[in-house]
Amino acid sequence: MNRMVNDLFLIARAEAGGLPLQREAIALGDLAGRVVSDFETLVEQRAGTIRIAHAAPVVALVDRSRLRRALAALIENALQHCERGVNIEVEIAAEDGFAVISVSDDGPGLDFAKADQLFQRFRRGRTRAEGSGLGLSLVRALVAAHGGTTLLAPRPGGGTCVAMRLPMAASHEAAA
Repeated sequence: MNRMVNDLFLIARAEAGGLPLQREAIALGDLAGRVVSDFETLVEQRAGTIRIAHAAPVVALVDRSRLRRALAALIENALQHCERGVNIEVEIAAEDGFAVISVSDDGPGLDFAKADQLFQRFRRGRTRAEGSGLGLSLVRALVAAHGGTTLLAPRPGGGTCVAMRLPMAASHEAAA
């Protein structure tokens, strides 16, 4: 209950433009590697796998703890809404001047015609899993607070892919 209240408060502050961010130039591959490592045991206990599929050397100007929370929420979502044995992949790329962190799974997928609704608070897709329905709204609010966008799409071959598009660090910031 405490986490749900904290998440709601975080979402509200981010949507109101009042979420303080401590931005710094972060190598996204390093951050993603640490988060993936945090989840390895839990994923293995569920007979699944988690790995970095590709980590381009991308640097973004972000708040480390806020982005870490958003990435963790996406991995938690994949674990919660997929069957045992789910395979989760995290990918880091640069696209059209944005840093992109994608989390994909080979789970059952969802009704992508209603995908945008899943970013609303307390909305959940069809699932037997428990949850508050705040995960994707938290991710969207945190990414938007950074000036980015969040996209939800089917994964080729089945499953779901969520991509967080964030402003890249300028070359002088990345070198600092």
